[in-house]
Amino acid sequence: MIGCARLLHMDQAPTEVVLAGSLWLGQAPHLKDAFFQRLNRDRPMANARITELRPVAGAVLTAIGTRGKNTRALREVLKRDSRLTGVE
Repeated sequence: MIGCARLLHMDQAPTEVVLAGSLWLGQAPHLKDAFFQRLNRDRPMANARITELRPVAGAVLTAIGTRGKNTRALREVLKRDSRLTGVE
């Protein structure tokens, strides 16, 4: 993520980082801690969070959001859809 931000010349701008998938939802506190420490050190303007939604749900929300639509209600529906939440 840090390397991508540099390549895209986004390393000095506030950035939203959404982490999705079983790696982040699993029981690996040392991995999460190391990631967040490195991110805070190298990208202090980044705001990172872990989502319970699967990556495909994020793609749907992004597509709808780019059309100027409010995604708050859809986000709640996606959270309740067992096909799009949790880990396999």
